[in-house]
Amino acid sequence: FLPLITSDIDDFSFAIGLRGQLSDWDFDLSAVYGQDEFHYGVINSLNTSLGPDSPTEFDAGVLKNDQLTFNLDVSRLVDVDAFASPLNVAFGVEYRRENHEISAGEEASYIRGEFGPAGVARTSDTDSFGASGSSVFGGFSPSSEIDDGRHNISVYLDLDADITDDWNVTVAARFEDYSDFGSTLIGKLATRYEVTETLAVRASASTGFRAPSLGQQFFTSIATVFVDGDPTETGTFRPGSDVALALGSPGLDAENSTSFGVGLSWQPTDEFSLTVDYYNIEIEDRIVLSSNLSGTGIEALLAGTEANRARFFLNAINSRTQGVDVVATYSLDLNDWGQVRFNAGFNYSNNDVTDVIDPPSVLSGIGVDQDNLFSTNEFRRFEVGSPETKFNLGATRLMEELSVTARTVRYGETQDPSTNPDRNEVIPSAWVTDLDIAYAVTENVTWSIGANNIFDVYPQATRDSVVDVSTFSRILPYSGFSPFGFSGRFVYGKITVTF
Repeated sequence: FLPLITSDIDDFSFAIGLRGQLSDWDFDLSAVYGQDEFHYGVINSLNTSLGPDSPTEFDAGVLKNDQLTFNLDVSRLVDVDAFASPLNVAFGVEYRRENHEISAGEEASYIRGEFGPAGVARTSDTDSFGASGSSVFGGFSPSSEIDDGRHNISVYLDLDADITDDWNVTVAARFEDYSDFGSTLIGKLATRYEVTETLAVRASASTGFRAPSLGQQFFTSIATVFVDGDPTETGTFRPGSDVALALGSPGLDAENSTSFGVGLSWQPTDEFSLTVDYYNIEIEDRIVLSSNLSGTGIEALLAGTEANRARFFLNAINSRTQGVDVVATYSLDLNDWGQVRFNAGFNYSNNDVTDVIDPPSVLSGIGVDQDNLFSTNEFRRFEVGSPETKFNLGATRLMEELSVTARTVRYGETQDPSTNPDRNEVIPSAWVTDLDIAYAVTENVTWSIGANNIFDVYPQATRDSVVDVSTFSRILPYSGFSPFGFSGRFVYGKITVTF
């Protein structure tokens, strides 16, 4: 019995713009509209509470998002006697309207019928119900339906100039006003200094702001979630819903960040360049998903909501990400045989959870602490669920109309932690190689063939790296934390036409 979630996706966008010059000012005016509909289906499934009359295929509902953006950017150079170069002045304004919609699926995909968990009809009110909705993904019910959105307007100012022949400074500020989160002002300061003709150092500092996505605000669903390999039916409820409010949800607020970086660039010859950068990003009130809350106390809080297990998004943690980027490039001229461009890159990145909020008072009153609201396992996924190191090598051979690009990436070791230590999974490091061959048939037409992961590399199977393998590791043989997926080789051919 292996139910499958299917999808039918309709996606489109339109853009129109105008660029030009008005007096001494360059301007860029644009409007973009995009829409995406995601139709959920479930096949090879059952709604066990409907007994023998249950269908085996279900229309589980639709997610729809759309966005409309108007943007105007204006810039010009202004002579300033005190500076070594003209001052570049840029400013702009943007209006964005976005909407999120959930439509219910067919009734059989979410209804709770009269049959118990063993497929036997209930004979009294004391008999237990079977699981409601289609197995593996319960359809969106009418109570999950929503059609809501927001709009925001923002303005920015950017000033850039060479203060001296060797010293450049950039200052920028952006003001945003959201219909649902109020206003914010963020800024950036960056500078670059040429120590010699071949060596330069640079630094930057900035603040940031991210409003919750509409999906985080409004998504509601009941689906099969695997907890240490065991399937459980769990509801994800929007932070402002009755269920989340019953659990003490304060609703969502925006995330705020501060970041800084320092680095250097070195170009001793026209053929070779090297850059090294350190970065540090701290995010406050980061939005994460709570644990699957369950138990007697939770069920009492959820009485009357038709739920006995739930989770929701909330601003829960502070985090710090820091690391180093190294990039080197080299061009080799082969005269009549064309040119080869080499590049190499290395990234080291470290993620830490620096603080965790206390549980809402209504939850702490029934004994829920940080480990219950956000399991340590979830924090470890954030800290070790992506490679600390990534190394890439690439080369492009250019010869008249023909170009050949080869690149290989080494993904460092990754971990898929579990609340059960015997099911902690370590995904070993691996090299993944891509190849692309392109030929310019004319100035306007190029064809290319290639392959991603040409050597068909897969991550190590869960059953080969975990002591206590669950039944569901046979159904889901590879960890979803694999940084290069688990789909193997992808071969393609394409034609590009420009006009």
